[in-house]
Amino acid sequence: MAGWRHLGRDTMLGARKTLGLSVETMGRRLNVSSKTWDRWERAGRVPELMVGLVAEVLSLEIVPNERRRIVDEGPS
Repeated sequence: MAGWRHLGRDTMLGARKTLGLSVETMGRRLNVSSKTWDRWERAGRVPELMVGLVAEVLSLEIVPNERRRIVDEGPS
């Protein structure tokens, strides 16, 4: 199962509208249905595998999540 990257509904919608792109155009540019794009946008998230392409189409800079390593040292 693919992971999801939360970008935020307002970010996704705002970027698309700023560029004057319709839901249908987004679907075509991402090679998904317009319904799929609409669902992603309303949820404010995209599949991890699509992050780069979405960033390119919407002219967004998306930085990778920083992960912290937590070591369980067991009982003290």
